[in-house]
Formats: sequence, structure tokens, C-alpha cells
Amino acid sequence: MSRRPGLSAERITSLATELFAGEQVEIAPVGTPGMETQAFRVDAAGATRCLRIGSGLCGFRKDAWAASTFGDLLPVPEVRAMGELPDGDAYCLTDWAPGETVQDLTTEQVQRITPLVFEAWTRLQTGVIDRTSGFGLLDPDTLAGPYRSHRERLRADLAGVEGWPDDWTDARRHAISAVVDRVGSLIDACPVERGLVHGDWGTNNILADGDRVTAILDWEAAGIGDPLQDIAGRFWEFWPPVSTCVRAQADHADQQLGRLPDYRARVLCYDLLTGISEITESLADGEHDFAERCLDRCLELLETYIP
Repeated sequence: MSRRPGLSAERITSLATELFAGEQVEIAPVGTPGMETQAFRVDAAGATRCLRIGSGLCGFRKDAWAASTFGDLLPVPEVRAMGELPDGDAYCLTDWAPGETVQDLTTEQVQRITPLVFEAWTRLQTGVIDRTSGFGLLDPDTLAGPYRSHRERLRADLAGVEGWPDDWTDARRHAISAVVDRVGSLIDACPVERGLVHGDWGTNNILADGDRVTAILDWEAAGIGDPLQDIAGRFWEFWPPVSTCVRAQADHADQQLGRLPDYRARVLCYDLLTGISEITESLADGEHDFAERCLDRCLELLETYIP
């Protein structure tokens, strides 16, 4: 699992004061922090902003691109300032958006907001595609992805398995082979057409207030591929903080999109690749227990898959 920076409250206050030209500021951490960023509400000079601290500027530059590209279609907070810190981290100051993350909503609230989350997702497929090239993660300056095809990008993601340490894989080779072999066969079912992918849709990156979506956050993983990559999410149903909203969104997607060509094969492929990515990160961080849970979840998905 990725780790977020750890700036002290004093350092955050100092930075916020500097960004507000010396005005007195009040800061408070957001209720549900991001997986890879620190986030704070900042009140100062009659304005309310959100200050985030991350490991680099690239993701924040993508947020600024998304605000300028989708701001008329979706509630993407405007970026007011960004920059690098002496320790190598980066900051980003955006407009404040009200609401709670989808994963923090009650079951009843999730059921009400899910169709609106799905509607917001459909608005991603705009003319911006015509201004991009390649596949995979988009560079915010060139709007180019590094891969020649969607399937080439997927095979590159699958290749992450080759870096798993032998002392972990030796006792699990049969299970790992079952997952890897299935992903290899499913990649050929994935489409060649180009679509926009947010890359980290749902759960703690979408805010809702009452019966409306108030913010779409964290565009760092935005790129070109199969839009169903955003909808695939059953991999995370084993994780209690997000299981309710993941299930609701997956069921809604099944109802709305289930007749698309190779729908279930594509969704399974992307869910398994999510698991592989999480195992790769967990092993790199020495979190072998979580890697084990992720592998078990991949095997569960294989067992319940119905073509």
C-alpha cells in the first residue's frame, strides 16, 4: 500500500500562511485522508480551500489539467496554486468542495448517489480524446500515453509479477500461475478503441453532498484505455471501508453495461490486474500479509467468474 507524506501541523500551517500572503489561517485535516496525500481544510481571508501534500507535482498537474478540461462538465475543483517543497514533496491548493467521500456514506446514501456517480463517469468521454495520442497514463503537457495499444499497456502491467521476490512466490506458484494465466487470456478480449480512463474512480476520490456529486478528485492516474477500467471494482469488496459503495457501483454497472461485448471478461481482467498491482506494491513495502489477502481475493474472483 502506498504511503502519504507526513508533514507536521506546524509545517502545514506555515505553508498555508505563506500561500495566503501572511493572513491568519485555520487548518483542519479532512475526515478521510487520501491514500497517497495529506489533505487539509484551510480557512483564511474569507475563503475556504483544500491544501494537499503529495510526493510529487505530476499528479497535481494532472488535477489542473482535469479542471480546465472537464470543469464545465464535472465538479473538478480548480487548482489555485501548486509547487515543490524543500524536502521533495509537493503541495496543491484547490477550491474547497463540500460533502463526504462515497465510501463514508451510509448504505441508503450510497444507493441514492450511485446513479449520479455513474452519470458523471459517462461525461468523461468527450472531445478531449481527439487531442490525445497513445495509450496508458497521459502526460499532462503532451497529452500522450507511452503505449502503442491498450493491450500492450495491460501486458506491461501484468509483467509486474516478474519482480515479485522468490521467497514469497515459491510457496504460491500454483495460485499465482492461475491468476497470471487467466489475465493473459483475458487481455485479448479487451477492446482496441481509445477511451478516457480516470484511473482511480470511486470510493475516496468522489465527494457527495445530499443527492449530488460535489467533486471528482485525484486525476494522477488518468489516461487512455478502456473506460471499463474505472467501473471494474469488485476486487475491493473484501476491504470493509469501501465494500458497500464498490458493490453498489458494480451492480449498477452490470445493469447498465452488462450487454457490452466481453463485458464480464474485461471487468475480470481489470480487477485481477488491480490485484496484481496491489501485490506488487505491498511486497515492495514488505507488507506480505496484505499481499496474501490480495492474492486470495484474486482467486475468489476467479472462482465466482461467470462468462
